[in-house]
Amino acid sequence: MASRRRPAKRKDKLAKKAKPQKVNKSIEASDKPSMPIEGALSIVTAILLVTAIILVKYEHGAHYNEGMFADKYQASAAR
Repeated sequence: MASRRRPAKRKDKLAKKAKPQKVNKSIEASDKPSMPIEGALSIVTAILLVTAIILVKYEHGAHYNEGMFADKYQASAAR
């Protein structure tokens, strides 16, 4: 089978039609800087650590009568 060749005029038309695509300005305007993932994870980790410490202190106060919650929960633990 014989291969078909494109006419030279067709190549010129394709070259003229190929223009660089325009960048949508609304997409660029909507890109606002946000908090990086490392910052968010450090805040969440700090909150979880403080919560864990408070819960451990609560358990020590409620069941073993020691720690910073010993006076508040001593009467309720005796019942």
